[in-house]
Amino acid sequence: MAAADDEACEYYADPKNQVPAGPGRSRTAKSTHVPIRFTPEMIADVKQLAEKDRKTVSTWVRDVVGAEVERRRPRWPQSVASSTGQNWTITASGDLTSQPSTVATKDAELV
Repeated sequence: MAAADDEACEYYADPKNQVPAGPGRSRTAKSTHVPIRFTPEMIADVKQLAEKDRKTVSTWVRDVVGAEVERRRPRWPQSVASSTGQNWTITASGDLTSQPSTVATKDAELV
């Protein structure tokens, strides 16, 4: 990787290679800069993983953090009916809880 960095540095040292390739463009979404520190071992691993995924380190970190945020994002509770007179609810944390049903079931009407 160091050889590629050296080649890029040489290439862009030449002023003729510093000319914009097209019109400027602004980002559609605003972002915030967040300083973050990694141990040398961690950043070495992150660089390897990013290179393997053919991404920049920044893009790789954003993608991983975004996936974790999405995984932890609360979901709407869902109720699952059962024939036992219990309502099962899947909470936002993914836990399954049971409560007696407030709706009369066919079996309850026969009692």
